[in-house]
Formats: sequence, C-alpha cells, structure tokens
Amino acid sequence: KVRKGEAIVLVLGSGESGERVPIPDLRGLTRGEVQAVVNMASLNLGVLVDCRGCNTPEDSAFARVYRQAPAPRENDRIALGGLIDVWLTADTTGLRPVPRDTTGTQATSHDAEDN
Repeated sequence: KVRKGEAIVLVLGSGESGERVPIPDLRGLTRGEVQAVVNMASLNLGVLVDCRGCNTPEDSAFARVYRQAPAPRENDRIALGGLIDVWLTADTTGLRPVPRDTTGTQATSHDAEDN
C-alpha cells in the first residue's frame, strides 16, 4: 500500500523487449548505492526483505546488503525492468572485502548464502 504523501515512481515502456542484462552483485552496498546500481542497469529494486540490527534511521542508512534475490551468478541474466530483492544488515563485521573498483574505493561482500 502507498501511504499518503509517499512518492510513486512510474516507469512507462512499450512492453517487454526480451532484452536481458547481467544480474549485478549488490552485496556490500548501502540501500542508496543499490538504488543507483539497479537504475543504471535498467532494473528495479524489489522488496527490502529485512534489515538486521536496524533500530534507527541512521542504522538503516548505513546498513549493507548481505543477501539478494536473484543472486548474482556467472552468465545469469534478468529481463530489463526486473526486480531484485535485498536483505540488509547494520552489522558489517560479517562482511568480507572484495576487489577494489576502478575508483580505488573498496566494496564489501558477505559470506552468507545468496539464495
């Protein structure tokens, strides 16, 4: 349900093109970073399933993805406009480092199951 005063994003298209894109690995990213990545990939953020340890708005703002569905697997693709559900955690101690990107910043990923 949409609550009074909430924003609604309406995406119009001419139907499914059949085009598929790689599933991005969102693990280790914040919700804001996830939104940017899925938008750039012409995908949509699905359900925020859970936010472990998120007790305040600040916790939620800094929480990181530890699981996503569908999970990123080599050669798996998703239809343009497809939904990706994410699970967040405020506890980053279980997150493991992943290779640095081209900007020199370090992302993180989680050892948890990706399903």
